[in-house]
Amino acid sequence: MAASATVLETTFIGSPVPATAEAPLCRSDAGPSGAQIVVEIVILAVVSCLGVFGNALVIAAVAITPSLCTTANYFIFGLACVDLVNSGILAPIFIFTLVEGNWPHEDTYCKVVGYMTIFCLATSESALICLAGTRYLIVTKPKDIFARYFKAKFVVVYIIIFLIFQLTILFLPLWSDIGNVGFSHVNSHCTFVICDRKDWYYPLILFLFCMVINLGIIPTFYLLTFRTVAKSKRAVKALQALQGTAQDRHVICLSPQEVQLTKKLLLLFLVFMVCWFPYSIAIFADGWQTVPPLVHQVTNLLIWLSAGLNPYIYAFRIRNFRKAFRRILLLPWRKCHFRRPRGASASENLGTSMVDRHESHP
Repeated sequence: MAASATVLETTFIGSPVPATAEAPLCRSDAGPSGAQIVVEIVILAVVSCLGVFGNALVIAAVAITPSLCTTANYFIFGLACVDLVNSGILAPIFIFTLVEGNWPHEDTYCKVVGYMTIFCLATSESALICLAGTRYLIVTKPKDIFARYFKAKFVVVYIIIFLIFQLTILFLPLWSDIGNVGFSHVNSHCTFVICDRKDWYYPLILFLFCMVINLGIIPTFYLLTFRTVAKSKRAVKALQALQGTAQDRHVICLSPQEVQLTKKLLLLFLVFMVCWFPYSIAIFADGWQTVPPLVHQVTNLLIWLSAGLNPYIYAFRIRNFRKAFRRILLLPWRKCHFRRPRGASASENLGTSMVDRHESHP
């Protein structure tokens, strides 16, 4: 990637673009300062540790717990896998480039890392769509409706369609002259690079689809879900007034736990929006390279927070997941604690017997 952009003279919606010898976001001196690099490294290190621990627990819990092996949880499993790649692989690479101040290897490898970063971020969004859609069907529709449209073969087809759609947009720089992926001096990691107007169109398209999904499709699913629940509650209250026999457990056609789970997943979406929205606005507003590099750096760092926070927002707040986590974390300790040494009695290994406990606590 050339350090300087060619002189640019074009128009956009009838307005002339002033010619610039070098795009601010393309200069090698546009990166973060020394103190800012230290802060970013600390934040990324914490996010990486939390993300690896939390997402690995989610993956293990779904993999080894039969009660969690449901179609709805497969999307949570997929989101955890993507976040594990973000926090366990891509975040450490980001830390490495921050320390180095550049990409010391071949540009091809940086492009691969850049496409991986963009792909993982886009896949996280697809998982949120699937979670919102499944919540809508589970809470508002009969069980046979969900079973009909979310069979294993259908889920595979949905995933393939999402992948084709994502990869078509992701590889836009490869089959067109729009966009550039490589080492970004302003963010100090491998991602899309903005050196001229055509380069800006690529992230603009990416984040435009992101905002359409975030502000359109996902909120619509949750709005329809809670609207149905509200109607059901009003109907039950009316029934209570007439008969006095309805109970809270009949508020919805399914388990109230499903509504609580939907609220927790809605919180996941809201946190995702908080992490993504500032950077999206920065990209939209930077068609003429007027947004300061510091704004790009701070808002870009917010995106990486979601990979470390996601498992603690939903999985650690769901009872079935917490039970699975306890079994996984306590399993090595239990094996060590209950292993009876040779020649020792049961009371020596387990402490006081049940009789002793009963006598000590009359």
